[in-house]
Amino acid sequence: MFKSLIFILAAWLSPYVVNAETEDVDNRIAVELPDNVKAHFLKKMREHLEALDSIIAAMAEDDLALASDIASKQLGGHWGGRKQGHSHKGAKQKHDGGAEETHQKHKHQGQQLSEDSSHGHGKGLRIGQHMPEAMKFMGKNMHNNAIEFSITAAEGDMTQSLRALRKITTSCVECHRAFRVKTGD
Repeated sequence: MFKSLIFILAAWLSPYVVNAETEDVDNRIAVELPDNVKAHFLKKMREHLEALDSIIAAMAEDDLALASDIASKQLGGHWGGRKQGHSHKGAKQKHDGGAEETHQKHKHQGQQLSEDSSHGHGKGLRIGQHMPEAMKFMGKNMHNNAIEFSITAAEGDMTQSLRALRKITTSCVECHRAFRVKTGD
């Protein structure tokens, strides 16, 4: 199973690696952020990457409940000053028959994400006010895809979970392909 997962991910990522090597000019939109916001934003991007790595590791061990929990807590969103997500125990309960309750919780989270235009992660930085609308939309899309992944993974179907995981990573690729944080250059 692990070798299959690695092969699928490598095959999926290979076009992006080839394209990255052949492009000489960075045509992405440079987003200028205040220094304190930039540091926090880049930290969140690294945390998202670490969460994806942890999700893949959990899936490689056939632990979809853990993958669901990680996605919900670490990628599902931190909106309105409250950490969203369900506990690992909640993921197990869903897998064991509490799907409707967990689905309703995540449905509410998705509505909350859609209604929040600030993308204001932590410490009142209001990161979203510094982002182009398209970038905010892509970020919300990633967080919504993470919630959908969490629901799907908690249901226990590896194939469907891999499809849902790809929606998360596709959201990341699309945003990183379109935007970059402006540096001192």
